[in-house]
Amino acid sequence: MNDQVEANLAAVERPLRVAVLGATGGIGRAMTAAVEDRFDLDALYTLSRSGESVASGEGIELDLTEDASIEAAGNALAARVDGLDLVINCAGLLHATDMAPEKSLSALRRANMEQAFEVNCMGPMLFMRAIEPLVRPDPLAVMAHISARVGSISDNRLGGWYSYRASKAALNMMLKTLSIEWARRRQGSVIAMFQPGTVETDLSAPFLSGQKPENIQSPAASARHLVGILAALTPHQTGAFLDWRGETIDF
Repeated sequence: MNDQVEANLAAVERPLRVAVLGATGGIGRAMTAAVEDRFDLDALYTLSRSGESVASGEGIELDLTEDASIEAAGNALAARVDGLDLVINCAGLLHATDMAPEKSLSALRRANMEQAFEVNCMGPMLFMRAIEPLVRPDPLAVMAHISARVGSISDNRLGGWYSYRASKAALNMMLKTLSIEWARRRQGSVIAMFQPGTVETDLSAPFLSGQKPENIQSPAASARHLVGILAALTPHQTGAFLDWRGETIDF
């Protein structure tokens, strides 16, 4: 049996090199803390627009809407390590001061659509391109992206949230495509998309009033679930779209 096929991060017998995107957000901070608790780390890099160091991580500036910033962040990582074992993308945009999820077609605005796609899809994929030379599975390398159940086309029964849904669906498609490419070219790589559940963060706060309290998780609780799942992923699971319980979500 190919050792790479059976490998997972939990079984790696050396300290890991980890990068977390969107590390200053609610999910990002929680995922950073959960990674620190779960793994022995050789290096931890926390990437965000502010470049803030989160937990024990070294902060690196990253603006996913700027190509030059993405390239600079990739170069900064390459100057520090020759490979990454785990990359977690927690960046996401649902609403902003001048932007809200669309309830109807009449609410669509080009600027808001572009903003959603830049942060939720285009930026993360261009970052993956920037760090591709650092994806050297030994014996594996895991790329975990926080997606959303509303990014599932087959699960869309309520409508609305046009830009957010479409940008997350686009991210899923691109990552699924990349998982196929890297399964051939970078054997041992694992690309996975995660739905973190309903989590109490700044991103979701305006939309929690109709949720039952028992269905809302803290960022720390969601992060513990997700890190437990990604620690057990093996290369034959690359391209998976999973919820916080580890159950498959149809695209």
